[in-house]
Amino acid sequence: LLLYARAGKGRPVAVGLVIGYFLVAIFYTLFSADPIGSLFGVSESAQGLLTQLIYLTVFLLALQVSDQRGLMRWILATNAVVIFYAFLQFAGLDPLSHIWASENYLGRTFSTLGHPAWLGVWLLLTFPLMRGRFWIVVQALALILTGSKAAVLGLVVLMVGAVVMRRDVWRKVVVGGLVGMVFFGFLLGKLYPDRFFLLRSMQAREVIWSESVEMVEARPLGYGLEMFEYFFPRFS
Repeated sequence: LLLYARAGKGRPVAVGLVIGYFLVAIFYTLFSADPIGSLFGVSESAQGLLTQLIYLTVFLLALQVSDQRGLMRWILATNAVVIFYAFLQFAGLDPLSHIWASENYLGRTFSTLGHPAWLGVWLLLTFPLMRGRFWIVVQALALILTGSKAAVLGLVVLMVGAVVMRRDVWRKVVVGGLVGMVFFGFLLGKLYPDRFFLLRSMQAREVIWSESVEMVEARPLGYGLEMFEYFFPRFS
């Protein structure tokens, strides 16, 4: 959205979507089952309204940066550091392993983002910025190491979409990337079967989805920002 907003014509749409999201977040904080919890956040990620407003501030400040190439360089440099750290974790060379609860993720990498799913989303969002086959393959491999099914599926959809749009620059790279993903995914699954192809997450999702129906019936407007994790145990 940031890059789309900086493109000129897309600015009103992108800014409108972002502002709309935060209006919804404010609404669900005001009418939350626990407004204070929604304001500060109750989960370990602390993604309450205050944290969300920090994101909004960063977004609005980034819109004012005139040097777009410089902004892109910073994003790509940060992305490279995140990927490098993810590879260190996978290789068992994480220098900060003593402060992470890495065992909770069964070897899935999370780099500096705190959770494999969040790393997967980060890599998916920065993937369209990659240039050159080497970096595209590295990005795809790092995403596979997260073990995030949603992120991998999102990457496949992104690549298929790029091919359908007939972008000549992307076509060969995308096809090669898909082949590489299948190869590396198969290889990693054979080498580390406990880290990938886990059914635990799917089984957990089935339980969550079924119990969520009762939550909706009890409070149709929802429980507020950051409140799902807090109220869900009451229905399980």
